[in-house]
Amino acid sequence: MFMILQNVIFQCGCVLGLTMLMTAKVLPFVAPQREPLRRIFQTSLTSRELPADWKIANITPVFKKGYRSKLENYQPISLTSVVVKLLERIVYGSILKHLTTNKILSPKQHGFQSGKSIETNFLESYEEITDLIDHRHPVDLLLLDFAKAFDRVPYSRLHSKISAIGNNQAVVDWMMNFLIKCKQKVRLFATDGKPIYSEEAEVMSGVP
Repeated sequence: MFMILQNVIFQCGCVLGLTMLMTAKVLPFVAPQREPLRRIFQTSLTSRELPADWKIANITPVFKKGYRSKLENYQPISLTSVVVKLLERIVYGSILKHLTTNKILSPKQHGFQSGKSIETNFLESYEEITDLIDHRHPVDLLLLDFAKAFDRVPYSRLHSKISAIGNNQAVVDWMMNFLIKCKQKVRLFATDGKPIYSEEAEVMSGVP
């Protein structure tokens, strides 16, 4: 758990713009809380519910490129509690192990898998295409790009998918409770460094 906790804290620190040294100073204060956290996590998974505070996300707009005055040049980063991110990673690891052990994931799946990436996807596709061309076979290539795909995932369809792959029902219920009635608010910082928050709004679709 400590390694997962360390990774989560460093990831959150990078998003917030904290230095490695600043983020590392947090770890000694969090590490002794592993046993209380384990009990809290066990209670959450057993009851299939999450505290309301865990389901509130702060949306931080991160500048990408172009003119800073244009909204489309910012990427919204959703930051939830570090505690719930830790539990999320533990549940993710358990589900991924289930998918891998039971060979549910297609070998053609390159995204979100250890040892695979867009580069391995490209190389595999390139090899297949060139092999077909060498044997004088026609090749048609269809590329799809879903805009804001993670923001538009319908919860009913997601529930059907995660239930169909054989997940434990308690885990399925916990995941749906994690998504339903989530709230978010935009956080900006004033010139004096003080945070400014928008009003909370309920999240109707998508995954964090």
